[in-house]
Amino acid sequence: MSLGEQLKSLRQAKQFSQPELAELAGIEQSYLSKLENDKAQPSNDMLRKLIAALEIGLEELLRKLPTTSVQKLASLPDVEQWLNKQNQQQFSQRRNYLLVSSALIVFAITLFFTGYSKLIFSEQHYEYVSDGVVRDGEIKTIFDDWPKLIQRGQKESRELHEKKAIEMASRKSVEYLRVDSWLGDPIEKPVDGGTRYYWHSQMVDQAQPINAWLQVCGVFLFAAGVMGFVIERKLLR
Repeated sequence: MSLGEQLKSLRQAKQFSQPELAELAGIEQSYLSKLENDKAQPSNDMLRKLIAALEIGLEELLRKLPTTSVQKLASLPDVEQWLNKQNQQQFSQRRNYLLVSSALIVFAITLFFTGYSKLIFSEQHYEYVSDGVVRDGEIKTIFDDWPKLIQRGQKESRELHEKKAIEMASRKSVEYLRVDSWLGDPIEKPVDGGTRYYWHSQMVDQAQPINAWLQVCGVFLFAAGVMGFVIERKLLR
């Protein structure tokens, strides 16, 4: 659409005839006819009069025009100012796209590395094991060292050993405890009837689903950041 076609379309939308619009704008009808037929270019003052007569803003007049038509009017101060404003807005939009896209990519890499490295949510756990409840007055290692407390070689000692073995077997109640940090060795936990001593047994791997989710989110946000750059190039260039 050319400037002349736009002027004619706006005039008809306001239900003005050429003479009526020419009178409202304070210009000759023949000149308005030339403008609508693209046989003349308006001056800055003339453009202001037409806009005032049509009761519209400069943006409404220019926004439907192709770039080539607008550039033909770029020498007019009002149009030049409008173009500068548009360029500033476009620059601001491009900058925002780039900033957001860059932030997404940086955040995505951080999330992915956090999940991949397992630095925050470690999958290495300390496993502790307790054989049972140690009663008050007994040594901490009673479940392992009770045979050492019984003298050997005598018949009574053998009978006592057998009874003690049965007793300790009945008292044995193994519990496991897994933690993500070293808590010493052993860990003491008061319970009914005495104390449980959890001794460090081994290091075990225990999957943390959040690490996988962090990597998935990282990949998704990285793709979103890259798409932001692609959209910026297509929409704003």
